[in-house]
Amino acid sequence: MKNPLALIVVVVVVGGSQVSSSAASSNVGSLSAASSSAPPSSAVRKSGPWVMGYYMGYLADRQPPSAIDWKGLTHLAVGFFVPRADGSLDAGLAPSAADRKLLVQAARQNKRKILATIGGQDSGPMWYAATCCSENGSAARATLVSSLKNLVKSEGYEGLDLDWEPLEPKDQPLLLELVRTLRKELPGTLLTFPADGADNLNFPANRAFYAQLAPLLDQLNLMTYGMGFAFEG
Repeated sequence: MKNPLALIVVVVVVGGSQVSSSAASSNVGSLSAASSSAPPSSAVRKSGPWVMGYYMGYLADRQPPSAIDWKGLTHLAVGFFVPRADGSLDAGLAPSAADRKLLVQAARQNKRKILATIGGQDSGPMWYAATCCSENGSAARATLVSSLKNLVKSEGYEGLDLDWEPLEPKDQPLLLELVRTLRKELPGTLLTFPADGADNLNFPANRAFYAQLAPLLDQLNLMTYGMGFAFEG
């Protein structure tokens, strides 16, 4: 297929594992795979390949919904919906409402799962404000959960991809609490999280937290595409 998948970041899981790695290209969606013995936590999660593409609103002009090659995908994540401090969601970086409707319809027609991606790069402070210590406190958290439930039910998504990045140590208990709440409020809904997978000996990171998070999710993905680019240092 000659049409470059400029809008797609592809994730692959082999053999029904729960932890995967992702890879991205500025021009062509590329594949990377990893496996894990971690068991799935939800009855929603089924064995087999998991190939998830990301459809980003700010690049939607490069590839309309009608141009997506669904044969290579099992899931599509539509983003980005960014939390506000009051718990509402900002859809400014998401595709238009019309395109979102087309994407949900196309996913159904092609028997693929479709998720909404919440957050995105540098969204950590917004997540924190909506779940922790803002003036609204618990009211903001309740509003955020309500906003996510409404997004899933009103637009027809089958899951939420919780892209909280960067995820600071102070954020970790807040994320756990949010995921547990969503499990109760949205039973049967897919929940995924894209973790930062770029690590090296110069800047080691403690990944122990993900052992607590993974059992609560249907999928824990690793964002490895950052290792494919040159950075200052």
